[in-house]
Amino acid sequence: MNRIHYVPLALTALLIAGCGGKDFGTRMADLGALVPAEEQQVGNFNILIEPRLEDLTDESFNIRYIEASIGTGIPKAVVELAISTCADMGKKAFFRGTSRGMIQAYSVKAYYSCRTP
Repeated sequence: MNRIHYVPLALTALLIAGCGGKDFGTRMADLGALVPAEEQQVGNFNILIEPRLEDLTDESFNIRYIEASIGTGIPKAVVELAISTCADMGKKAFFRGTSRGMIQAYSVKAYYSCRTP
């Protein structure tokens, strides 16, 4: 293969891997409006893998889970975890958005911020 053919491959790999820092879903969630977690629409979902916290800081975190149902809203267990996580810091949970991953077994990642009430 000619060297010129490697340039598009390298650029594609860079776009897929990103340039470090926040992942794509987190950057997209940063653009969304903040909704108080207790005001989120809760759906009746079958959760295959229990929600778990990721990327926890004093200001934000993500909750990853896998659901079996398709619909609108967020599983109640996810909203409750978000509210309790921020409450432990003396703050209020705000929902920023979700992303769905095809690479990690079709998992859902919900993004939250913790703000002082």
